[in-house]
Amino acid sequence: MEDKTFNFNLIEQYLSLKPEEKSDFLVTPQVAEDVDFQSFFKFVDKTNSSIGQQYLYDKMHHLDCSDHSFNYLEKQILHYKNNENEKKQSQVLLTKLNTFNDYYFPFLIFGELPNKMPYLWLVKCLQLLAVLFVGLSIMNRPFLLALIPLFFVNLLIHYWHKNRIGNFLEIFYRLNKLTKSGRGLQQHAPGQSEQILTNIKNVESLSSTISYLNTDSLKDSEFGSFIWFFLELLKVLTLSEVIFFHKIIEEIQVKRKDIFSIFKFIGDIDVSMSILQLRSELPYYCKPEFKSQSKEIEIQGLYHPLVENCISNDLYLKNKSHAIAAANQSSTRYINSSICLLFFIVY
Repeated sequence: MEDKTFNFNLIEQYLSLKPEEKSDFLVTPQVAEDVDFQSFFKFVDKTNSSIGQQYLYDKMHHLDCSDHSFNYLEKQILHYKNNENEKKQSQVLLTKLNTFNDYYFPFLIFGELPNKMPYLWLVKCLQLLAVLFVGLSIMNRPFLLALIPLFFVNLLIHYWHKNRIGNFLEIFYRLNKLTKSGRGLQQHAPGQSEQILTNIKNVESLSSTISYLNTDSLKDSEFGSFIWFFLELLKVLTLSEVIFFHKIIEEIQVKRKDIFSIFKFIGDIDVSMSILQLRSELPYYCKPEFKSQSKEIEIQGLYHPLVENCISNDLYLKNKSHAIAAANQSSTRYINSSICLLFFIVY
């Protein structure tokens, strides 16, 4: 991702909002602080999207050393390593999801969405009156006079509501980009099942409603501004934007699992290509073998990539622990983060 930024308040949204899950190894906040996790993350992060960045951050906090997880990710990495064109096409699609608003997908999945307006029934009544007065005014022009005060009442409600939910609309608009990118990535990913396409189709059903709300971009052209003005009048008169917004909220509540599946699908792809890129930049790396029920670790040529001119060392431990100390706290934090590196190079 070009011009890489690291706003950790946004990056950790997925980690902090999702429900707790079981993990072989958990990096707690205290451990993260001790090992200078943020500096380490900046080094290893080669993702192309906001989603991938959040997914990687979570993955490095919940390390899964199961054979299934290891083999699945290695299969993804090998696919993109052997198919350069598939890799490039996927990277282009991923970069379309690296905007500021894309960091808020976890909020759509796990966060608390806006409550329904307490007087939504009144909005629907005003909408019905507006349609009725327009129809009657065609046959009897004096009804236009009754339409004028109604228009100004609806105008106040429309812009009050627009101001209240403006930030949510910006996030909703990105759902269309999420499904388009997900559909494109599915064509380049290795051996994906039809399930992800079903998830994408379920979320795509929101597209027409979201597109109706997302008309502000039309103002950028002369002809488009005319269409925008007409649509804005229609929205004000019928209060349709208010109605549609609440319809979207209800549909998102129902389809959160589908959005989550697409999020994880995209995150997996971005993380696998991030690891592939990291490996290509390291002088050497390893893919360890895990032995169940074994309290043993053997490493050859261990080095720390954040330490300039680092001297590699071998390490062998069995049924015991080993503390690595340093002359000062700063060095200790870098050395301790080697533990994180051992797992991340695999994942």
